[in-house]
Amino acid sequence: MIMQSTLKIRPSLCDPLIVEDPAHNLHRPFRGLTLAAATPAIRVGDIAANEKAIVSLIAEAVGSGVDVLLFSDMALTGSTCGDLLRQDALLSACPESLGRIARATAASSIRVLLSVPLRSDRGLMKVTAVMARGAVEGVIPARWLSPHGQCCRDTLRTSTLPFPVMDRSPAIPALAIQLAPVDPANIGGFNGHEEYPDISPVDPQGSAWPVLEVAADARHEWTGDYRRLRSALIRGSLCRHSLFLYAGAGEGESASEGVFAGHRLILCDGRILAESPAFSTGLTTAVIQPEDIGHILSSSSTVWDFSGSEALHLKEKSVEENRRFPFLMKKELDAVTFYRETMEILGRGLAARLAAIGARPVLGLSGGLDSSLALLICMEAARINGFSHREILAVSMPGPGTSRQSRSLTRQLGEATHVGFREISIEDAVSRHLCAIGHNGTAHDVTFENAQARERTQILMDLANLGHGLVVGTGDLSELALGWCTYNGDQMSMYAVNSSIPKTAVRYLVGTAAERLEEGKADMGLSPRDAAEAASALRRILSRPVSPELLPPHEDDSLRQITEDVIGPYELIDFFLWHMVFGHKKPSAVYDLAAEVFGGIYRPPLIAQWLRGFILRFFRSQFKRSAAPEGVAAFPWRLTPQSAWRMPGDARPDLWLDELSRHTENY
Repeated sequence: MIMQSTLKIRPSLCDPLIVEDPAHNLHRPFRGLTLAAATPAIRVGDIAANEKAIVSLIAEAVGSGVDVLLFSDMALTGSTCGDLLRQDALLSACPESLGRIARATAASSIRVLLSVPLRSDRGLMKVTAVMARGAVEGVIPARWLSPHGQCCRDTLRTSTLPFPVMDRSPAIPALAIQLAPVDPANIGGFNGHEEYPDISPVDPQGSAWPVLEVAADARHEWTGDYRRLRSALIRGSLCRHSLFLYAGAGEGESASEGVFAGHRLILCDGRILAESPAFSTGLTTAVIQPEDIGHILSSSSTVWDFSGSEALHLKEKSVEENRRFPFLMKKELDAVTFYRETMEILGRGLAARLAAIGARPVLGLSGGLDSSLALLICMEAARINGFSHREILAVSMPGPGTSRQSRSLTRQLGEATHVGFREISIEDAVSRHLCAIGHNGTAHDVTFENAQARERTQILMDLANLGHGLVVGTGDLSELALGWCTYNGDQMSMYAVNSSIPKTAVRYLVGTAAERLEEGKADMGLSPRDAAEAASALRRILSRPVSPELLPPHEDDSLRQITEDVIGPYELIDFFLWHMVFGHKKPSAVYDLAAEVFGGIYRPPLIAQWLRGFILRFFRSQFKRSAAPEGVAAFPWRLTPQSAWRMPGDARPDLWLDELSRHTENY
């Protein structure tokens, strides 16, 4: 959800520079233009608290001599209000609050741009309020808002609003302001398969003077995403010789699906004048000097072409590695950067949820990859919120299918990280439960397996109630796609931290964590000895096959149940997930790609077999995804039902299976 707007400055080529005042037909000396982007710390839906934060930042900006101040998207209400945006109590409070906010501009020449939801005679829309001289001078319509608070694609027409509707190029003293909505798919819809296209400034009058492009944003922070956005904005500013002012939503927005980093960026002809650190709030300012404007004007005829350098950059990367593990972004990020960005996003999401409800994290620790990553995320949340690892309740719940090695690894990891570790055996509880429902306890069927998963979930939920905790879900994206989880067992939690992380990325993150612990570079507050113990446990976990361990191990403690023997290798599962689900490709095209990339590793008939199994499991397991809990996303590739993935639970897979069968009938 990005709003783009433009403020046109028209200086003279002579010194001193001047700007036009179209309202008064005057020319004034240009002293330089001070720009600011603001991200207030907000409370979703709390107009009074947000108004206070906004007014405070306006006062700070006035004190700094700011001329143009842009606020992050929907800062008055919060951009994540959803259907609350249609509540009368909230909508009626917005115009009144805008009037009070505008009065904070009375004693200066500042112009404030603030996007808000307003009700018109035709429905609910998002507008940008332009405030100056102590009043709301008008609003510029941007988008109709859908029933869930998202921006619709249809542009607005004339409607009745509580403030005057301004033209696209309203006259404002010293500056002419021009706003235009940017299609969310243009720059706010990264899906992993397309790069950000450039933003084209709206300039119907064809002015050759420098343009100030303004973007108020409310995008989730995703691993690698801001790097792409930042590069696109810099490239666009340089290509168009423009100024650019960007303000992103930040602290206080809902962490139900992700986190917001509050990025603020000010550019001049592709050059960064000011940039805020990630996950910060406040004001970021920069002064556009007269010589900056002169430089822009003198180079306005230069056109830059980046295609050659980008192609060279891509050639330097390992093409096969990128194709085999598309989720890992290896052509863009090294392992450490991927780890740092992902863990901070996941940790901040969990930290925000824990702080919002005043709870401690509770998780089941199994000795597997997913729960190990969830533990690391809990430790990151502890670092961010400043609480002790002892507040993390990590519970080992060995049952009939648990191997001795898993039990040992779980204890080693729990003790090395100094979390609040407990071991609660579920063997007797499961035996009694099976007996009570008439199961003989010896048939190793789905009831035998699922009873263990549901018993563990019951224990975690009750422990959370007992100790004012929040059950942290450990299931990953690949398992969610396949339904490789027990409904109302490990499928359920109070907040899921791994739900946007595919299994190949889980392994990648845990491996990087082990390496950083070994090198003494992990910021986890552990002594060198404990870090080495934790790293050793993670290395052993990485070396073992993936298993739910719901069937008793062999006498030598080797695992009887190997997940990838049943569903196929996770590197293939994630490849299918990337190309068929998120890439929208036909099964035949996915098969051909997989045969090309993995042909030297797996035989074509096996690839076809595992792809058929993937399709069947994906369709049959939608009911599990429809009931998935909220959780932070580090990537845009999600299958959670809140807003990312919706499909009927009784949809049929026949079309996809038939298309694949026709294509592979000779194998």
